[in-house]
Amino acid sequence: MEKSAAVDSALGLAQVIMTQVLHHLTPDTHATALSEIARVLRPGGTYWISTQTPHQHMEGFWWTPIIPQAAATLAARFPGQPLFTAQLEAAGLEDVTWHVPGAPLLAMEAYADVNGPLSKVYRNGDSTWSLATEAELDAGLEWWKGEIEAGRAEGFLAAREERRRAVGQTSAVRAQKPA
Repeated sequence: MEKSAAVDSALGLAQVIMTQVLHHLTPDTHATALSEIARVLRPGGTYWISTQTPHQHMEGFWWTPIIPQAAATLAARFPGQPLFTAQLEAAGLEDVTWHVPGAPLLAMEAYADVNGPLSKVYRNGDSTWSLATEAELDAGLEWWKGEIEAGRAEGFLAAREERRRAVGQTSAVRAQKPA
């Protein structure tokens, strides 16, 4: 069994899959991470990543206007499509394809809850909320409570959902190591 593991290790990995991780790395480390991924892939191996573009992060989530500074901070950690494609190619990967799924990352009935942002459990479902300062979070939630009380929350969410449907919340990207 040890010999088999050594042989598999020498051949490299057939696939590397990364889901919603890139934004937890600082942009200055993306090239190193992608080079390492390309290194461990076997020839003909595939790298699959679920990630976002900055535009998807800012426009694809209905609640980003509640915490706009935190959302912008996180959005800045994502490269846009042209830059990320160039980074993948610079790491030695090719045949880069992009697909934008139509569905949100969370089940719609949970995601589209106008009262969701008022719950810590809801906010814990996306790392953007953790970047909000206490002052930004308090101010944003007070504003949102006012929108709910004024009867404008459902309309706001519906308008933001139109944006999500247009840009998506995530991108599925595939790249291959040359054979």
